[in-house]
Amino acid sequence: MSSDVKAVYWTSSNGSSGVGTVIAGRNRIRGIHVHTAGSNNSVLEIKDGSGGSQVIKADFQGQDNDSIYIPGDGLLCVNEAYVSVFTNIDSITVFYA
Repeated sequence: MSSDVKAVYWTSSNGSSGVGTVIAGRNRIRGIHVHTAGSNNSVLEIKDGSGGSQVIKADFQGQDNDSIYIPGDGLLCVNEAYVSVFTNIDSITVFYA
């Protein structure tokens, strides 16, 4: 599946303390770059819509940069990519098509 990849930058000042719609509409998440805050227990969760099923949930070390590469066609969000947990994370960059 070939398509143009786009990116969106998201911080804790977006949405309500980082919780909210990061990508509106149907999309496929291809990768995520995460910059965590100073403390441990950094958690990111993305769902397919605010009340939808979990697409990805990941834990990270504090004060770190990390990337998640999604194989194949990516993670499908039929409705929207919705950040439901954004704990001890400074910013994320989500790559999607």
